[in-house]
Amino acid sequence: MSHATYSCTSTTEFTDLNNVKKIQETDEKIGFANESEFPATGFFNVQKKDDIWWLITPEGEKFYSVGIAFVELGKFYYGNISDWIDMTQDRLNEWGFNTLNGGDGDFFPDMPHIYKFSFKQITVEDGWKHRRIPDVFDKGWQEQVRSIINETAKNLRDNPNIIGYQTDNEMKWGPDVVDDNTLLETYMAANKSTSGKIKTVDFLRERYDNNTDDFNHVWNMDIEDFDDLFDYTRFGVKGWKIRGGRAKDDIDIFSRLVAKTYFNFINSVLKAADPNHLNLGVRFFFQGVPLEVLEECGKYVDVISVNYYRMNVWTYDPSVHIYSELFGCVSLDDWMYNYHAVTGKPLLSSEYSFPGRDSIWPIIPKAELIERGIIISAKYAYSQEGRANLFEWYAKKCLNTPYLVGHTWFSYRDKLNVVNWGLVNLWDEPYEPLVKRMTKINKNATELHENASPIQKVKKSAETGFQFMINQIFFNNCMKEPNISRTQDEKITCANVYKTLDYDVKGEDDISYYNTKVSKYVGGENTLYVGGGGSGNYSKIQDAIDNASDGDTVFVYNGTYSELINVDKSINLLGQDKNETIISGTYEESDSENMVITVASDHVKIMGFTITGEGGYFLDFFLRTCSGISIDKYENCTISGNILNNLGNWGIRARQSNNKTITDNVIYNVLNKIGCNIFIDSSNNTCIKNNILLKNTICCIWISRCRDTSIQENIVSHSLFTGIILESSNNTRIYGNAIQENGHAGILLRNSNNTIITSNNFIKNINCRSAFFFNSYGNDWNGNYWGRPRVLPKCISGKRGEDRLTPTVVFDWFPAQEPYDIDWIMGG
Repeated sequence: MSHATYSCTSTTEFTDLNNVKKIQETDEKIGFANESEFPATGFFNVQKKDDIWWLITPEGEKFYSVGIAFVELGKFYYGNISDWIDMTQDRLNEWGFNTLNGGDGDFFPDMPHIYKFSFKQITVEDGWKHRRIPDVFDKGWQEQVRSIINETAKNLRDNPNIIGYQTDNEMKWGPDVVDDNTLLETYMAANKSTSGKIKTVDFLRERYDNNTDDFNHVWNMDIEDFDDLFDYTRFGVKGWKIRGGRAKDDIDIFSRLVAKTYFNFINSVLKAADPNHLNLGVRFFFQGVPLEVLEECGKYVDVISVNYYRMNVWTYDPSVHIYSELFGCVSLDDWMYNYHAVTGKPLLSSEYSFPGRDSIWPIIPKAELIERGIIISAKYAYSQEGRANLFEWYAKKCLNTPYLVGHTWFSYRDKLNVVNWGLVNLWDEPYEPLVKRMTKINKNATELHENASPIQKVKKSAETGFQFMINQIFFNNCMKEPNISRTQDEKITCANVYKTLDYDVKGEDDISYYNTKVSKYVGGENTLYVGGGGSGNYSKIQDAIDNASDGDTVFVYNGTYSELINVDKSINLLGQDKNETIISGTYEESDSENMVITVASDHVKIMGFTITGEGGYFLDFFLRTCSGISIDKYENCTISGNILNNLGNWGIRARQSNNKTITDNVIYNVLNKIGCNIFIDSSNNTCIKNNILLKNTICCIWISRCRDTSIQENIVSHSLFTGIILESSNNTRIYGNAIQENGHAGILLRNSNNTIITSNNFIKNINCRSAFFFNSYGNDWNGNYWGRPRVLPKCISGKRGEDRLTPTVVFDWFPAQEPYDIDWIMGG
């Protein structure tokens, strides 16, 4: 079989030697090598040579797949179809593409092709309504899949131009940006008559050896028999809230069971029907893939396919990062290394793209589209040249990665969804800056991949892992776009992002205010002293707490105290000077999280300390320092006038703890794993006021499953992702806050109703937008300042519906014309 079979030229026959030479030269440039280094099997296969993975052509030659998705005849094309086929085939050849993925494949029969099935939406049983994953235990579903594969294989199994099969696209495997349920919860939500629900109940019955008391304790349920679960569609606690223990094991083992059932069944049927072609996997969505799922996938597929929009990370919902951490989902860092390391299989970047802001469906003005929230929250280039820059960055990363065998651009043509994904517009006109850059790189794909850097063991350091993600978010936001020159001021701003913030918190007014607040608690027989030179003073804070009684005050003199403290009395714990009275948590290796202060009593006041993790913070997902203050199931507590910095997952965390006051604190550098300055869960009547909240991994304030929370007059800024997250929380009042310069969005509402958002400054929330919401109703947006004076009401976009994909909007009808006078400690 000649090389011409795999070229992207037209079907015209070439008879003279000059044309044959041209074809061979073209083949070398777009993904083929001259030498036959591998056995000729007659079909594509996959091999590794000199530590670099390759697809191998039927003739035994190296092949790096430079793919294009959905090459389709556009609705706006009115010319002759035959002419369109010839023109498009010439274009693909000229631009250096050698693989077709999806689309009108019959138009280009001689081009190597990846065939994509779609099994996830096949529904046989009544009651199975999930559209992103099928009921894999349903025998009816299995038979339909078997029938489809057998029918398809009859036509394709002897076709040498078929590289292989992808069996589904962006299935749900764990908590992700679309759906925060685990697989166990997804199957639990099904109708009682479905095979999946029956399997779920039997699974839990066996896991707990039919002991409902153990099950009820773990999952916060109240059943008398496991058959009672048929009448439930959810557990007593959200799966992703569980940090570990038996419930986490339930989730992991069930996820593995679903994955094994799916991949084992699909692969056995596929290989029986067509043993000639590769199983290219399921085109994983790049977030929310549990390790257990990936491990099972690796046992059955030949290549791991991942739709990997690395520059578009955190699309829609930053809290997905927390799901990934809690459930051991595959990390996005280190250029897909984890997908390869877990499975040992080569990878295909099965979908990526970079849309542009300058070439959007012209019928509606661009400004109006943005205002209406129609454009999805992805990483946009500011020009076609910018798209070319981003493409080059991505393609070279792929080609320099030895365990990748190809990458696929999405897509050939713009769609009527007003997003500029295509290489050509709706009228079939190419975007010249982009395709010229593609041509240059695509035609050198083989050479570039042959020189791929060897795999090195991933080292978590300041240059990789977590720091890499910080660089991508903060630095790229400063850059605006690769290779665009920046002013000296912009360079200085970017460089200063990483500097520790210098807080001036020693002013006379501040000290006087603090002394006034604490003086009434100190003195007399009910005060125990720590440090200082007094007779009988304790040297450790914990010793004084252990000897205190309810209602006492423990006063701590200036100094550094290296302790983990448990406050199990209703006391006032006061420091002499919040700048000089330092509690430095000592990190201890254990299964439980290290908290510098654990509140284990009602009516506790903590004031006047610097609370920090020992040795600062690690820029690493797999190491952590201590977290700050924890309050679990205790009420009427006050945290006021403290500095909390260089901590692990939490600054202040409170769960099932009502009637709290969190005021006048400075919390920053909470930069590890979950990284939230203030996290309140399942608690009512919380006042969060006059705090300065900066620099964290996820958000400054996260309110989950709460009622009657007041968030007032806080500085909420420089969060890596979102300033404030409200989740399943009602009757919240957000008033007078400076919400600015957060990396993803200023505020995000999920399933949260009757919220009043008024008189806040939303300024320079960088990567996405100032505000976004999912399934949140009855909220009053009024009188906020949105970064500039506005003549018209401010449109705030969101999503609604069971799938949370249907666009919707609300309005701030009377936006402020000037920013409110909110003291800004950064001087911005």
